Amino acid sequence: MGKFSGIILASDLDGTLLNSGLKIDGHNKRAIEYFVNNGGIFTLATGRTKKAAGAYIKELPINAPVILYNGGLIYDSETDRALKVNELDFGFMDIIRDVKALFPDIGIELYTPDEMFTVQLSEKTIEHYRNINVELKLIETSEVRAPLIKAFLAHTPERIAEAGRYFTAKYGELLSITYSSPCFLEITGKNVDKGEALRALSESLSIRPGGICAIGDSLNDFIMVKRSDISFAPQNAYEEVKREASY
Repeated sequence: MGKFSGIILASDLDGTLLNSGLKIDGHNKRAIEYFVNNGGIFTLATGRTKKAAGAYIKELPINAPVILYNGGLIYDSETDRALKVNELDFGFMDIIRDVKALFPDIGIELYTPDEMFTVQLSEKTIEHYRNINVELKLIETSEVRAPLIKAFLAHTPERIAEAGRYFTAKYGELLSITYSSPCFLEITGKNVDKGEALRALSESLSIRPGGICAIGDSLNDFIMVKRSDISFAPQNAYEEVKREASY
C-alpha cells in the first residue's frame, strides 16, 4: 500500500506529456515513477495507435491497460491483447466516400485494431506520419477491410474546420467527432471517447471513489477531463479544456 493506492492517472500524449520535440522530459518521468512507486496506477489515454504509442508505452512505468484511438481500443500491453474494441459500423465507408468526393484535398487515415492506412493524402498527413514515426501506407478505398475503429482527417485549420462542420451537421447523431489539434479531425463510433474508456477501465480496476484522475490538452481530451474526479490541463491546453480542469 502507498499514499496513491486506489488512484488512477491517465495522461494524454501529444501536447500534454510529450514536449515540442515529442519526447518525455526527465522530471515528468521521475514524477510518474514516484506516483507508481507509491501505489498509483498510471496509464495513457491517446488518439494514437498501438504502433504509434508503442515506444512511449515501453519507456514509461505503465501498470494498467492503455486507452488508444480516443477510447476505441483498451489495450493490455503486457499480454499484447485488446481488452475492449469499439468498432465503427462498416457502413462508415460510405461516409468516407462521401467525404472524399466533397473534400478531395483532405488527408484521410483509417485505423484498424493493428494498422493505420491512408486513402487520401495531404501535406498534413505526410507530416503526421513523420511525427509519429510510422510508415505511410496509401491504399485504395476499395481495399479497406473491417474492422475499423477510427478515421483521422488532416489539413489546414480552415479546411478541417469546414470538414468538421459538415461532419457534425450530417453525421453528428451517428458518430463521435472531435479535434485533436486545429489540423486534425478524429471520428469514432457514437459515445466512444477517452472519458468513457477511462470510466470503464477504472471500474475493472476497482479504483476507489474519487480516485479517477486525468490530464489532457485538446478537445479530444475534453470529456475525459470533465468526467474525471480530479483533472489537469497544461498551460497550452484549449481554453474549453482549461475551464473544465480542476487544476
